[in-house]
Amino acid sequence: MNKRIILVLISYLFIACDCEVGIQGQILSSNTGKPIEDARIEIIDKELVSSTDENGYFSLGEMTGFCYSPRVRVTYKNHKPFELELKLNSDNRIFKVKEESEYIDLDKPFYPNSENKKTSIGVIPIEKYSRNFKIQNDSVFIYLDKKDLKREIDSIKKILSSRFQ
Repeated sequence: MNKRIILVLISYLFIACDCEVGIQGQILSSNTGKPIEDARIEIIDKELVSSTDENGYFSLGEMTGFCYSPRVRVTYKNHKPFELELKLNSDNRIFKVKEESEYIDLDKPFYPNSENKKTSIGVIPIEKYSRNFKIQNDSVFIYLDKKDLKREIDSIKKILSSRFQ
């Protein structure tokens, strides 16, 4: 009798340890709002990789013996990558988006106030990663930014100029 109870408890322990870890959703262009086909989605530090279908949809995950917080990376040619860490617990899910700037040296000094040549800018920070996403039901919708360094620099210059006028 005791052996049966122990065997049942051990079996329950193995069943209770199963955890489904994954992510599903759609990858879209932040510029056009259209789906991106063939974007690469991977769970970092695992050998789990997938790509989006013609409508930008994907699903990626695994059943494991323990739960972990997956870090997901999305990449697509000529677009900024997107990284997300999904923290799982019994009550909720917390999404942490990777942010990192890179600094771009300007060819010549930029004067935010054209009438004041004493204040110039020689370096501008640019965000390396796409950061826009939304959650709807159990799906994540990720918006990838197109890499366009000139447009980003011009946009930052315009903002800076308006603040120094």
